Amino acid sequence: GGDGKAKMRPVFKEVFKNQSADLHGTLNLLCVVDGKASSVRWLKNGQPITNDQRCRIKTSENGECKLVIKNLVSSDSGIYTCEAVNKFGMTSYNGNITVVQSLQPAPLAQKPSRVRTIFILVSISNPVNINKYHHREAPKPDGAASKADKVQTAALQPQKKLLTVKGE
Repeated sequence: GGDGKAKMRPVFKEVFKNQSADLHGTLNLLCVVDGKASSVRWLKNGQPITNDQRCRIKTSENGECKLVIKNLVSSDSGIYTCEAVNKFGMTSYNGNITVVQSLQPAPLAQKPSRVRTIFILVSISNPVNINKYHHREAPKPDGAASKADKVQTAALQPQKKLLTVKGE
């Protein structure tokens, strides 16, 4: 009857899927063992995982084997293995976990074309400005200044005459 099942190596009733996990996010992996396992361990790329600040391994009485990794980094990508052992043997399951950077919004690709149009506008408007400056600076013959001086002195002379008239 029931003996046959007891004298078997562990069997996984439930396993985690190959999956992607978000960078800086939290990864939860679960395997459920059918029957009692004397020990359960998790490996990443064949190296045993130990409990630390980011990794938590939990095994419950009802056969749930959990691995939780917080604040994921890209190097957490790899093949994760759950191994369940009892006196009759060992069962292991491998799953592939890929840590991915959450996607950024796409409009970044549109910026270069905007910048180009600005450059084009600048290059079109520059020659216009240069022409204006040339027109302003060009007419500066020496004669113009001396004419202006004569006009000023001419304007002053009549006033002096008027003053002398009043004075007499």
